[in-house]
Amino acid sequence: MSVAATQEQPSEVARTTVSLQLVVMRVRKGRLELLHAPRADGSMLPVFVPGASDEISGAAEQRGRLLVGSEGLCMQLEVRGTPEGGLTAAYVDLVRPGQPGRAASAPVAGWSWRDHRRIPLSGDDSALVERAIDFIAQKLEQGPVGFGLVGEEFTVSELRSVHEAILRVTLDPSNFRKRVSRLVKEGRVKELPSRRATATRPARLYSLA
Repeated sequence: MSVAATQEQPSEVARTTVSLQLVVMRVRKGRLELLHAPRADGSMLPVFVPGASDEISGAAEQRGRLLVGSEGLCMQLEVRGTPEGGLTAAYVDLVRPGQPGRAASAPVAGWSWRDHRRIPLSGDDSALVERAIDFIAQKLEQGPVGFGLVGEEFTVSELRSVHEAILRVTLDPSNFRKRVSRLVKEGRVKELPSRRATATRPARLYSLA
């Protein structure tokens, strides 16, 4: 869908203003973190107006990539407003962690990662973030959403940590490992021959098939 930010229309048709709002999230150390602007006067979440000829999904992906310095899994969450009063398209952008032994990309100046529960968001922003978390939770079992928050190579415990952070529950490690084993048997996930060193013993590595 192509959309203009302030699209000029024939005189008999009203002009529609469109803006984009991003909910950018990652999971780090078992916490769901949100990218926000600590000293923003308005919304702490990224809000911007796309170019007149931009395709909105592409514009959202590009802005998310510029903000965090890496690609994410970008999905449309909702569209609010009216053509007469203006439209806001909200997108969820899920960011992978940095590779082991390598520092994760830092966001651009003025933006920070923080546990979403510890940010004093406005009522509207807080409600939007909650809708985004519910949206991701519903998609965890339906597709590759959970894998968008782990590295391209991941351990069972890393994937379980993502599910626990999104679902806000504690999952039984043994049962979750069985779930991953079923995904391997179904051909959706593959076990890699390499292992990752840990403090106790090397951990098995997996990737999407």
